[in-house]
Amino acid sequence: MTAGCPVSLTWKDGAGHEQEPDTHAGLWGNCVGNGFTFTAPADPKERVLRVYVAGIEGAHCEFSAALSDGSAPEVKDDAWDGNRSNGWSPVPGAFSSVYEVRYRAASDGQTLRVEWKLTGDPNPFRAQLRLQAATLSRAE
Repeated sequence: MTAGCPVSLTWKDGAGHEQEPDTHAGLWGNCVGNGFTFTAPADPKERVLRVYVAGIEGAHCEFSAALSDGSAPEVKDDAWDGNRSNGWSPVPGAFSSVYEVRYRAASDGQTLRVEWKLTGDPNPFRAQLRLQAATLSRAE
């Protein structure tokens, strides 16, 4: 993994065999306004989505999640900032985090739209946002 993204992943396939990803797993991007968007299925049964994210070189990022039927308020968080103490730093910082969203829709056939985007770059074109992984499961 690259600096700022201390994430290690394993999972089991449908036959119960443990799998390990390429050591460079994950997506990254730069330039303010860019990011990643994906959807997850939603219905009246509760699900748990975990999204593993990071930012380096002073990245300021925003996470949001919203149900397609609007049956719950949108989740939005823009607190992650690689330079919490100042707007620009000669040695910009990094962070990594896991968002856990527990959700259910009012009806079948809905989706949860998730977005992770770069909203600030104090050191132009150097800050990066990272989307390392996402897991989805039924709530217990």
